[in-house]
Amino acid sequence: MLKRFLVALFAFALLSAPALSVPARAQEETAKPDTPLPVVASFSILGDLVKQIGGEDVSVTTLVGPDADAHGYQPTPDDIKAVSAAKLVFLNGLGFDDWMTRMTEAAKFAYPVIKASNGVVPRFTTDGHDHDHLHMNSEKPNGAAIDPHAWQNVANARVYIRTITNTLVTLMPEKEAKIRARALAYDKQLEALDEWIKQSIDDLPKSKRKVITSHDAFGY
Repeated sequence: MLKRFLVALFAFALLSAPALSVPARAQEETAKPDTPLPVVASFSILGDLVKQIGGEDVSVTTLVGPDADAHGYQPTPDDIKAVSAAKLVFLNGLGFDDWMTRMTEAAKFAYPVIKASNGVVPRFTTDGHDHDHLHMNSEKPNGAAIDPHAWQNVANARVYIRTITNTLVTLMPEKEAKIRARALAYDKQLEALDEWIKQSIDDLPKSKRKVITSHDAFGY
């Protein structure tokens, strides 16, 4: 059930948000009309979101695969090459993949670097654990740490998809209809899955609604 639950959290689209501000150079020097836009995503879940919305109009390279740990990842020379060849980079933000920001800055990447979590209200934890992925910063209340795994909440996944959709539309306005159509289709899939999740939880007695996990990543 947990596997199906996580699948449900990786998709949603809002089609009415305002367009994002993208540097003029990026708008002028994107891929040719019949060439997929080269995009780099920091980790596998985010890469899948971009693929779902971009479809055949994007060529996505994911740096951290599904069987690797994105926390404190050390970029390789091949990663740097992939970023250098890209016209757009997506990262999670919220302190989850700061190494990506450092890498693009070091490479003097001239195209958009987008935090998919922009607009998300993060969850804070005060459980006392000092895990690398529970990031402390000046915005945290009372010494709490930000939980960066925001995509695991369907409402937050909607924010991610809105950001991805509008970024791709801004860079490829001639493909807006296709991009938004894919986003709408993805929206419908998630709507059905979200209802299944809610019903599955409702079917469990309240006394049984507990999760035991070896990783502090499911607070959302």
